[in-house]
Amino acid sequence: MKTTLTTKGQLTLPKKVRDALGLKTGDELLVELDDDRITLIPRRRYRAEELDQLIPKAKNPSPDLRPRRKQRRGRG
Repeated sequence: MKTTLTTKGQLTLPKKVRDALGLKTGDELLVELDDDRITLIPRRRYRAEELDQLIPKAKNPSPDLRPRRKQRRGRG
C-alpha cells in the first residue's frame, strides 16, 4: 500500500489498515525510527466497557480493593 506525505508532514493511513487495526479518529500511534524504516504502533486505550470484559470480576475482593466509605463524625 502507498500513502503520500503532505506539505504539513502528515500522512493518511489507508482505510484498509485503519479498519484492520480498529483505529479511530484521535487514536494515538507511537512512531519508531529504525535506520530507514518507520514503524507505527497503535497505543491502545480502552473504554470502561471494554475493560470490564478484559478483567474478571472478583467474587470476594480483598479488603484493600473494596471501596472505602467516609466515616461521618457525630455531631454533638
